[in-house]
Amino acid sequence: MAATPCIGIIIAGAGRNVSPEDADGLILGLCLVTSFVTPNDQGARSRDIGFALGPAVTTPDELDDAVTVDERGRRYRFGASLKVNSEEIMAFDLSDLPRTPAELLSFASESATLQQETS
Repeated sequence: MAATPCIGIIIAGAGRNVSPEDADGLILGLCLVTSFVTPNDQGARSRDIGFALGPAVTTPDELDDAVTVDERGRRYRFGASLKVNSEEIMAFDLSDLPRTPAELLSFASESATLQQETS
């Protein structure tokens, strides 16, 4: 089994074709998302077997002292690690990603409408 770390972006709002500048305003929180996959021995595509979220959601205002802002959006210095039975499997920093969270949201909104869930 392999684990792939991803960033989860929780939004508060909706939009389509959102610019990176506007996308920053939609971000309510960030969290670690880990995708667990099992490789296929026959060379076929691997299968997702589960996802893990958290352990916590961090809001942008909690990261105000660890942010830089440029034309691509807010870039957070936010480290995360994945541990299994107290052994660190991987670690990364959000500031090392090639895209800002705002750019990711903007890109996603080009092909799908961003929408917050209401109940």
